[in-house]
Amino acid sequence: MASGRVWIASGAAAALLGCAAPSSDWRDYASGWRKGYISQVGPSAALNPRVDSDCRRSRSIAEKYEFFAAVTYFTRRGAIERRVVPLMPGSEFKKGDWVVLNVNQCERMERQ
Repeated sequence: MASGRVWIASGAAAALLGCAAPSSDWRDYASGWRKGYISQVGPSAALNPRVDSDCRRSRSIAEKYEFFAAVTYFTRRGAIERRVVPLMPGSEFKKGDWVVLNVNQCERMERQ
């Protein structure tokens, strides 16, 4: 009888775990979203941080925007990466601001 209860409890636990959906943080991360902070802000010519990816490499981005931000963010494996992203005209981002950026789309950054 005790072994029957163990099987029932094991089955119930497996059913609950099987139904558990991944957290929204995981889906956001899988979609390219990263949390980070702005380490530099300025016009394209003045902004030359050492970075892992740079949206200024896209001619259409480089020609469309005047100001850019260097954003430092952390990956799931704990690495620190840096990315240069464009700042929309009139945006009020400044050095030290915490943001959420999308590493798959250059023009997607929001205040955290």
